[in-house]
Amino acid sequence: MWGRAGVRPTDPKITFRGSSLGAGFAGQPILFQPTYNHFLVSPFHLSDRTFADLLDRLGDFRPVAVWGYPSAVTPFAHWVARTGPHRALSRVRAVLLASEGAFDWQVALFREVFSAPVVRWYGQSEKVVFAGECPCRPGAYHLAPTYGLTEVVDGRIVGTGMTNAAMPLVRYDTEDAGTLLPPGSRGARCVCGSSFPVLTDVRGRWDQSLVYGADDEPISTAALNFHDGAFAVFDRFQFRQERRGEVELRVAAARPPAASDLARARHLLQERVGDRLRVSVAVVPPQALLSVRGKGVMVDQRYRPGPATEISRHV
Repeated sequence: MWGRAGVRPTDPKITFRGSSLGAGFAGQPILFQPTYNHFLVSPFHLSDRTFADLLDRLGDFRPVAVWGYPSAVTPFAHWVARTGPHRALSRVRAVLLASEGAFDWQVALFREVFSAPVVRWYGQSEKVVFAGECPCRPGAYHLAPTYGLTEVVDGRIVGTGMTNAAMPLVRYDTEDAGTLLPPGSRGARCVCGSSFPVLTDVRGRWDQSLVYGADDEPISTAALNFHDGAFAVFDRFQFRQERRGEVELRVAAARPPAASDLARARHLLQERVGDRLRVSVAVVPPQALLSVRGKGVMVDQRYRPGPATEISRHV
C-alpha cells in the first residue's frame, strides 16, 4: 500500500501513533528511531510546542511520508496550515493513515495541507484480514486473499489469517463490521482493474472518540488500547471524562477485581499518558457501560475544550 504512493519502509517519515512517550523517555514527546527511520511523536503530546520542536529537529531529515492515527495527524495538519509552508515538509508524498477510520473532511484536509495522496487500508493487530483502499472508489477496500480468508457473518468481519505460523487464528471474530461483495457480484470487479473481493461499510471496534489532555490536546482511544494481560480480568471498559486532563477508566467484571488488579491497570495507563492525563479507575455495574441500545460505549465524553483552543475547533 505504501508502495502505491512511492514510499518504502526505509524512507524517512514522521509518525504519530502507538508508543507511550509520556514518562518512558524522560518526558520527551519526540523520539528518533533509526530502525524505522522516523521521528516518532507521542499521540499524548499534540501541542503547538511539540510541533514546533519537531520541525526544528527535522533539519535535513526531509520526511517523505506522514504516518499515524487520523486523530493525531489532524492537529498537526491544522498547525502546518496555520504556520506553513515549511521547507522541511516539502518532500512529503503520502499521508499514511492507520488504526482508525478517517472522516472525509480529514482526508480532504490532509490532501490540501500536504499536497499528497492519502493512503488507507484495513487490518488488525491480530493480522487475519488485510485490504487496501481502492484508488478509484473511496471507502471500498480490496481484500488481499494471500493474507487471509475473509467472511462476514451476521455483519461481523471474520478472518482466518495465513501469515501467523506460531499461532494461527481460524475464523477469528474481529468485532469489526462491514459488507463483503464476493467475486462476481456487482461492484466486486472494480474499475481500477482489481478482481479481488471488496469490503465496504467498514466500521471498526475502536472508534475515534477522543479524550482531552492537560492542554486540551486530543488523545485518541486507539492510543489507549488494552494490549496487556493486566486488563484480561475485566469484562468491559469505558473512559469517562468530565474535566480537562482527567479521565476515569470504568471497568466491570463478573467476579469483583482485586484492588491490586485495579492498581495495576491504573499504573499501566498512567505510564502511557505521562503528565497529559490523570488516570483513575472505578468498578461499575456492567449495564452502566452500555448505551440505551445495549451497545458498548468506549468513551463517555462529558467535557469539551473551550472555543479559544485552536485544535479543538476542528476535531
